[in-house]
Amino acid sequence: MFKKILVPIDLASLDPATASLKVVKSMVEDMDAEVHILNVAPGYGTPLVASYIPQDVRKTLNKNIREELTKLAAEYLDTTPSVSIVTGKRAEKIIHFAEQWQADLIVIGCRAKVARGSRHLLGSCSSQVADRAKCNVLVVR
Repeated sequence: MFKKILVPIDLASLDPATASLKVVKSMVEDMDAEVHILNVAPGYGTPLVASYIPQDVRKTLNKNIREELTKLAAEYLDTTPSVSIVTGKRAEKIIHFAEQWQADLIVIGCRAKVARGSRHLLGSCSSQVADRAKCNVLVVR
């Protein structure tokens, strides 16, 4: 059913990440789907601030993030996913990447704690992605 599954991973919050990967593993076993892991780094602020961070430091950071994502994926998936790292606002970048890559499904973890009597069941990022993405979205707790 799904051929291209996008899995946004926030390394600062591993519980939702591992929950997403476990769900994706069971889905990929049943179908021949391509998996892509996406990390959205918060960015460096303004271009002026970014200009003070040496290029080699940025490359090292991206290399370390890619290694962590690959290691995490290997721990939970039987397939080797492709990995991308982008910079910017999380929900916006996830939605844009899903459209560009033509994802059939986004599997996103949710770290929001639901207060008793609250109508807000999702975190801000997962809520925005679920509301605005053009493809199917599966929110995992």
